Amino acid sequence: MTWDGLLWCVTGVSTAIVLYHHIAYPIALRQLAAWRTRRAAATALPDVRQHPDPIPLPRITIVVPAHNEERCIARKIANLSRLTYDPERLGFVIAFDGCTDRTRDTALAQIEEMPRPGQFRTVEFKRNMGKVAVLNHCIAGVDADIVGLSDVSAEVSADALLRATSHFANSKVGVVCARYQLQAAFTEGERAYWEHQTRIKSDEAAVGAPIGAHGAFYMFRRRCWAPLEPDTINDDFILPMRIVAAGFDAVYDDEIVAEEIELTTSRQDFARRVRIGAGNLQQTLRLIRLAGPRHRWVAFLFVSGKGLRPFIPFLGIIGLAAAALLVLRGSVAAAWGLFSILCPAVATTVVPGRVVAMLPTPFRWFRYFLVGYAASLMGAIQYLGGCRALRWGNKDR
Repeated sequence: MTWDGLLWCVTGVSTAIVLYHHIAYPIALRQLAAWRTRRAAATALPDVRQHPDPIPLPRITIVVPAHNEERCIARKIANLSRLTYDPERLGFVIAFDGCTDRTRDTALAQIEEMPRPGQFRTVEFKRNMGKVAVLNHCIAGVDADIVGLSDVSAEVSADALLRATSHFANSKVGVVCARYQLQAAFTEGERAYWEHQTRIKSDEAAVGAPIGAHGAFYMFRRRCWAPLEPDTINDDFILPMRIVAAGFDAVYDDEIVAEEIELTTSRQDFARRVRIGAGNLQQTLRLIRLAGPRHRWVAFLFVSGKGLRPFIPFLGIIGLAAAALLVLRGSVAAAWGLFSILCPAVATTVVPGRVVAMLPTPFRWFRYFLVGYAASLMGAIQYLGGCRALRWGNKDR
């Protein structure tokens, strides 16, 4: 094979994988989800109850880590108290992770105003331990049947626990995931991104299982839990997917809603995406067994989606570098291809934010997409370089 042939091959393969991940896979996933849904409906058995007496509700404990959350903690506690469930079988753990503001005082005052303050237990860490350390400590002390994890800044729909309980009545179900939505998006790109993620999660669930949960709110069987490694970055992916890897089912219920009530700033969003980029690479390496044939549809979903995602920025760079070498070797076709990619990329990323807000919606989506992959690349490089400052802090959403 000639050098030009090799460069064209590298460019073509890189481009094909990127296009598969972003275009072909979502389309195929949507078709598969529709087919699996029709098949499940056709083979479903009637819901005949053998016993008229209701099944006893499982005991549930919801753990909420908090680090410097004085703006949202009172609202969160009020939201938890409104969840519809048997109060005798429901408890909450609020964990103060080295707070240096008035989070603890505000929370304690709000708890005292709740109808059943005895449902709430507080745990205080004098210094900031990080979310994973807090979860490991708190979950280890939970003796409930079901554990729920939730962010301070997320409000959960009132019937969430009853809906989740109906899924856990199936002994094969180990995880129940909620639909994450924004009360308000700080950019059009962020709104479009989360709408896309909601569709993907719903389709994944119809085909095999939702690949990862959102830390805003999800629930799992306590007996399925194992402590997370201290350097875990994306705990809301690794924890539920290890349960799936162990043979349990995961359910995505889009009627269980976790709504983000805190508006994200551009700086917070970029830092979050750098951390998630590092976490995407870490979780792929640690859960590579999900790609094994025994996991069938879940393996397909994992490899095509979250498993492939951390490598997309590297494939993009490799493809662009190969195309640039072809241009240097006189290829007109490569020059046009490179020009058609780089021009909109530069145009949407170098212009000021106030100008971007005036651009058509597709350009704003494209900017959010490119900035996201730049952050993901930074996170992956930092992780490969051994950086340990990327562990999830409670404010890094």
